[in-house]
Amino acid sequence: MFNDLQPTELMFATGAFVLVMVSFAMLFYASHKDKQRRVLSSRLHRHSQIDNELHVLGSSDISAAQLVAHTISKVGTQLKLIDEETGSDIDHKLIRAGFRKSSAKATFLGCRLGLFALGLLMAGLLHSASPIPLKLHVLILLYLIPAGTGYYLPILILDQMGKRRQTNILHSLPDALDMMVVCVESGMGLDQAIYRISEELRTGHPELSDEFRLMNLELQAGKSRADSLKRLSNRIGLMEVNNLATLIIQSDIFGTSMAQSLRTYSDSMRTQRFQRAEEIAMKLPVKLLFPLILFILPPLFIIIMGPAVIQISKIFAK
Repeated sequence: MFNDLQPTELMFATGAFVLVMVSFAMLFYASHKDKQRRVLSSRLHRHSQIDNELHVLGSSDISAAQLVAHTISKVGTQLKLIDEETGSDIDHKLIRAGFRKSSAKATFLGCRLGLFALGLLMAGLLHSASPIPLKLHVLILLYLIPAGTGYYLPILILDQMGKRRQTNILHSLPDALDMMVVCVESGMGLDQAIYRISEELRTGHPELSDEFRLMNLELQAGKSRADSLKRLSNRIGLMEVNNLATLIIQSDIFGTSMAQSLRTYSDSMRTQRFQRAEEIAMKLPVKLLFPLILFILPPLFIIIMGPAVIQISKIFAK
């Protein structure tokens, strides 16, 4: 197989192999250098990590999926593949998608690295199985497309999961506001109302219920209401939740009626939900136009005009 390779392709393959090996060597050196700077904290973290690993591996009902996830998390923890700014952005995306565990980021990085290596492996198998020698630009695309797809696919999936969770929270927000208005107008405090809403929405709207439950835990831990509302807005990332947090904070500062403010905003949210439903209904005829032209009208024309075409062809045949 190597005899059939052209000199340019052989040089490209050798250069790619050397580049991969040098990259892994640099990553290995950087990780060891970072460990030497923080020896004490690394040892303490290692002791706690060993205890967790022994607890996980010692359990009798452990599954293969848990072992794979644990291995991926370890790989993502050992390799420092991103800087602080990119890591903060990934943290925000993970939180907005509903992943709040401490191992979520390491597992995500391990998945990206694993899919990247899988893409390179698939490209290598296709290259070795190719019966004809490939040109240089085809060889570059052969290695670049699977590896790039595997590296950026988890980001796209994470973004879609975050957007879907934001959409679910947006749809459930008017119902939560109506319930909050009822609780506050009945004489219940805002903190107790948030706790009651988190319990009532657990079945129908679990995403918003989790956010309100986390906010209630922060209030019980001693955080101020303004800080908890700001953290709630940052976790969800919706303009409507940000407006709600600003409304409650300003009502606390200026001493206005909380029930009246919430009722006004609840009416506004119901109006916005009705307008969004009208917008979707107005877009429906345009979206139905293409399936109608491609899949409904041709069979209809065949059924209506088919017998007439057959009769006309018989007449002309005679």
